[in-house]
Amino acid sequence: MNRIIEHFKNPRNYGKMQNPDLEGSYGNEVCGDYIKIFLKINGNKILKISFEGAGCSVAMASASILTERIAGKSLDYAKKIDENKFIKKELGNLNKSRQYCASICIKALKNAVEKNNNKT
Repeated sequence: MNRIIEHFKNPRNYGKMQNPDLEGSYGNEVCGDYIKIFLKINGNKILKISFEGAGCSVAMASASILTERIAGKSLDYAKKIDENKFIKKELGNLNKSRQYCASICIKALKNAVEKNNNKT
């Protein structure tokens, strides 16, 4: 839980990116959590990633942690992230509702990556 509090109070890679190559978002209308992910890419590689949004400590901390873990990886890697494994490894055992909060950033990332697949 200390890691969650640390990333919530001092989020890494927070802020809107100027001229991103890809962006994606996801939110939960019921609780109000919302994350938007921005990516700079070169070919299949994620050069830079940032996020903005609002939400509970778990949602915001998860986005911060995700941006640290995904920078430098491939878009293929991003597509294959397993939400449950990521959450358990990076955040520990969370109850179901908190797991959903933690997954919002991953859904936003996959939304951005999917847009890359749809480019013509």
